[in-house]
Amino acid sequence: MNKMPNGRVRILIVLLIAALALAGVFYLFRQPKGPFHALPSQAALVLEFNSLTKATLLKKSLGETVWQGLFETEIGRHAWGDAATAERLFQHEESLQKAFGTQRLLLALTLNRADSLHGLFILQLRDDLDLPAALAGNTLTKKVFPSVFQAHLGKQERLVVVHAGPLLIFSRFSYLVEDALMQLEGADRWWVERKQGPAAGEGAPFRVLFRPAAAAAQYENSMAEGWGHVPKVLAGNVEWFCLAWNGRDLSAWAETTGFLRNIGWWGKPETGNMPAVLPDNTALFARAVFDRPRLFFDQIKRGSSSDFDRYVLPWAGSEAAWVLTEPFSPGMRDDQFIVVSVRDSSAALENLRSFGRDRGVLHVGDYQTFEVFEFMNQSLLSPLLGESRWFRNPCCAMIGGYVVFANTRSALELWIDKYVVNQTLAQNTDFLQLQQKNPGAEANAQIFLHTNYLPLLLKNLLDPARSVPDAADIAAFSRLGMIDLQLVPAGGENLEVKATAQAAGAAPVAASILWKTPLVSTAATQPFVLKSSEGAAILIQDSRHELYRLDPGGTVVWRRQMEEPLLGAVRHIDFWGNGAAFYLFNTARHIWLLDDEGRDVQGFPLDLQSPATNGVVAIDFDKTLKYNYFIACANGNIYGYDQFGRPLPGWNPQVGAGRVTQPLAHLQSGGKDYLAAINQSGKMFVYARNGAERFPPVQWLGKAFGPIQVDVSAKPPRFVCADNTGTIHVCKPDGSTFNMAPGKGNGAGHFALFAAGSGSRSVYAVAKGGNLVASAYEGASLKTVYSTQLPASPDTLFAAGDQGLGALYRDKRRIYLLDGKGLAADFPLAGTTPFVVHTFTDKQGPVLLVGDGSSVYAYKIR
Repeated sequence: MNKMPNGRVRILIVLLIAALALAGVFYLFRQPKGPFHALPSQAALVLEFNSLTKATLLKKSLGETVWQGLFETEIGRHAWGDAATAERLFQHEESLQKAFGTQRLLLALTLNRADSLHGLFILQLRDDLDLPAALAGNTLTKKVFPSVFQAHLGKQERLVVVHAGPLLIFSRFSYLVEDALMQLEGADRWWVERKQGPAAGEGAPFRVLFRPAAAAAQYENSMAEGWGHVPKVLAGNVEWFCLAWNGRDLSAWAETTGFLRNIGWWGKPETGNMPAVLPDNTALFARAVFDRPRLFFDQIKRGSSSDFDRYVLPWAGSEAAWVLTEPFSPGMRDDQFIVVSVRDSSAALENLRSFGRDRGVLHVGDYQTFEVFEFMNQSLLSPLLGESRWFRNPCCAMIGGYVVFANTRSALELWIDKYVVNQTLAQNTDFLQLQQKNPGAEANAQIFLHTNYLPLLLKNLLDPARSVPDAADIAAFSRLGMIDLQLVPAGGENLEVKATAQAAGAAPVAASILWKTPLVSTAATQPFVLKSSEGAAILIQDSRHELYRLDPGGTVVWRRQMEEPLLGAVRHIDFWGNGAAFYLFNTARHIWLLDDEGRDVQGFPLDLQSPATNGVVAIDFDKTLKYNYFIACANGNIYGYDQFGRPLPGWNPQVGAGRVTQPLAHLQSGGKDYLAAINQSGKMFVYARNGAERFPPVQWLGKAFGPIQVDVSAKPPRFVCADNTGTIHVCKPDGSTFNMAPGKGNGAGHFALFAAGSGSRSVYAVAKGGNLVASAYEGASLKTVYSTQLPASPDTLFAAGDQGLGALYRDKRRIYLLDGKGLAADFPLAGTTPFVVHTFTDKQGPVLLVGDGSSVYAYKIR
C-alpha cells in the first residue's frame, strides 16, 4: 500500500480541524436562541411568567393571601406595571398579544437601586415581527439607534424596545436592553448552562430564579459591621435557587456548591427534637441532621480543630444548628447561639469541665439546676466560627439533650428561663402547624425564618448609610409568618427544597421573656423608661447603689457607682433644649443630673443643706424647657431651684412643711399653678409658683398617706391622695375637699390612680385585702368600672405605664397587671420590684420591664 506523504496528512488534518471549528461556530450561531440566552449574567433575580395572561389571572384570584402581599412589593408592582405598559403599546399587534398570552416572558433584575427595581423583559416570539410597523401606531415613538426604539406613552411612561430574532426585549432603561444584546452576541452562557434551572417547575405559571453570586456583588458592601460575610457565604454554597408556584402547590430546587454540595454524604437523617429546646422567639435557624458527626464537622470546619476534636466530638450527636433569636442586642451580639445535640450526656459534661480546667474558665456554676460554663477563649468553637468576632468567651450549658453555646451568660440564662417555663418553639401553635405541613423526615438540612422579626433582622444586617429597604416591601414580607425550607438531596449537586409557610398569630399566646440583664446585686428600684438619643433608655439601681443605663434590648450602656440609694423616680429633662437626653434624680445628700453617657452636667450634683426625704420633681411651668426643681428635706423645709441649681425666690426655703416623704405634685388650672405637698401627719400644703400659699393647709384624717396624684381628666383637675385604709381624699384648686371610700372588704388599703385606654379618663383603684375595685367618673358620679379578686393584699399598687395598673407581692416574687377590664391574661409573672409597661415599637407591641432578684427582665405581653 502506498503511503500518503506526511505533508499531505498534515494539510488534511488542518482542514479537518478547520471544518469542525467552522461547523461548531455555525452550529453555535445558528442554534435557536431562547429567552435565557439574553439574560445578562449579572442578573440576580429572574421572574418567569409562562403566559403573562395566566399569571395575571392567577394573581387576581388570590384575594388577601400571603402571595398577594408579595406581589404588592416594589418589584411586583413594577413587574406587572411595566408588562402592562408593553401590552398597551402593542395592543393593536395581534401576534404580540398572542405571545403575551401563550409564550414565556422573563423579567431580569440586578437588584441595583440605580434601576429603581425596574428590570429587563425578554418575551419569546413564535411569529415574525416587523417592529417598526408594530410601533407605527404610536405617534410618539422615535428611533434611537438601529433596531432599538424608545417608545413614549406619556410623560411618565417610556419603554426601550428591540427585536432580536425570536425575542422581543424591552425595559425602561436603555442600558439594560444593550446588556441583553451584548449577552446574545457574547460567549457567557451562565443562565443557559443551568441545565436543571429551566426544568425545575417548568410549566408553572410563575417561577422565581435567584443567583446568589450576582446578589452578593450588589450587597457585600452594604452589610453592617460584622455581617459582611453573609452574601459571600450564601453565594459560596448555592449556585441558583428556583421557586415555582401554580396557585396551589409550591415547589423549589437548588444547585449547590461549597459544603452544601456534600449534603448527601452526611448520612441518613435522624429524627431529633430540637424545637423542644429552641426559644419561642427564635427568628432564624439553620439546622443540619446527619448520622456521621465527624464527617459532617470535618466538611464545615473553618479553622484549627484540635480542641473541638478533643472536647466536643466524643459526645456530639446527630444534629447541629446556628440559631438567632429575636434581635435586640447591638449587632445581634447576644442573640446568636450554636446548638449541638448530645450523644452521651456524661461525656459531654466531663469534657466541658476538662476544657475549662485545661484552657481556662471565667465561671462555672449552677443556674436553675443547669451547670453553666463560661470559658476564657473560643478555641472550642473555632473550627465552626473561624476568626469570628463572636463567642470570644463562649458560655454553654446542656439543656434537654443539647449543648447550647451563647455569647454571654445572661443570654444563656435567658434561654434557660424560657426552656424552664416551656416558652419553646415546640409549644408554639403556629410552629406545630408548620411542622405538620412539612415533616421533612428525609431532609439533611433545615432553614427556618420567622418573618415577623424581619424588620429587626434587616436593621441589624444592613448598613443604613448604604442600603435602606423599602418599608412597604418589609411589611409585605413580614406578613409571610413562619417559613420552613427542608433541603433534600436530589442527586449530584442538586437539592429539592420543600418549602412551606404558616401565617403567624396576631399576638403571642402567652407572655414571653424577651430579654434578661443581670445586675451585680438585687434590684433596689423599679426600671424607669425615659427618652434618649436612641429613642428610649432604661435606668435601674441595685442594692449596692450601682446605677445602670440599658438600651431597649437590655444591653448595659453604662454603669455608675453611687454613694447612696436613689430617693424617688428618675426623670428625663431636655436640659439644653436641643433634644438631648438628661436624667434627673436625687439621693439623700445631692440632686444629680447626668447626660446620656452617665456623666455629670457641669454644676451638678447640687449639695443639699439637709438630707432629702422625698424624690425631686422637675416642673416646666411655661412649657419653654426652663425647669425648676423642688425637693423636701429632713429639716422640715421644701427647697426650690432653677434649672442651673440656683435657689428660687419664695423657696429658699419654704419652711414649716414638716416631714414630707412623698414627691410634690403639680397641676395647672385657670392659668394658675398649684404645687401640693403632704407631710406624714396628713397635712397638705398647696403653693403658688412663687411659694405663696394658695389656701390654708388641709388636715386629712388618717395615717400613712400615699403620694399626691393629679386627676387631669376631672373638670377642673384636682389633687388626690389616699391613706392606708383605702380612703381617697380629694382637694380641688379652690381649696374645697371631700372623701371617697369605693373599696370593699377588710384589711390594709392600697390606692392607685391610672389612665384608662387613651387616657381620656382617670380610674381610681382601691385594693382592700384581696378585693380590688376600679372606679371612674361618669358625669358627677363615681361608677365601678370593674372589680376583681387578687390572691391577697398586695404590697403596693401602682400605675404601670402604657397598660394600666400593677400589683406587687415581693415575698412571693409575683406581679400582676390589671388592664381596663380586670386581671390581664398570663399573670402572675415573676418580679420583686414595681414594673412598667412600655411600647418601644408598634411592631413589637407592649413590653413589661421588672426587676426580679438580681436581674432585669423584659416580657413581651399581649
